[in-house]
Amino acid sequence: MKPLRTSDVARAAGIHPNTVRLYEEHGLLPPADRLPNGYRAFTPRHVDQAVLVVELMRCSWTGGVIRQAALDTARHAARGDFPAARRCAADMLARIAEERRRAERAADLLAEWATAGGASQTDPGETARTPRGARPPATGKTQHPAPNHPTA
Repeated sequence: MKPLRTSDVARAAGIHPNTVRLYEEHGLLPPADRLPNGYRAFTPRHVDQAVLVVELMRCSWTGGVIRQAALDTARHAARGDFPAARRCAADMLARIAEERRRAERAADLLAEWATAGGASQTDPGETARTPRGARPPATGKTQHPAPNHPTA
């Protein structure tokens, strides 16, 4: 099979050729063999890996542990350590699920506040995670109260 050029990988993954080089430099793609003329000789596996990296980098969280889990997934896959890559991907999914739960809770609180005409449904002495009238769980962790919104 004829080796693929950098531009071939870039076109197949929908990225710029310089991005392919950057991905290789950062360990997100396996190292490409070199032809006698010094050009990189990519394979279909490189294309598959580049597509994976592009998909992982579409993660809208630009920093933090979710982004790191995406990078770890790509690096393990680039090294051919697919069991570790799958563990990292599962970790990323778990973290995203937790973030989604937090976002849904925030949306629920905002819906409650909107229904009440902008007033907070949480008394200043209660926590945002504690239903009205219930006591916070005794976990030893500090829970931050919901913001006190003035009535309109």
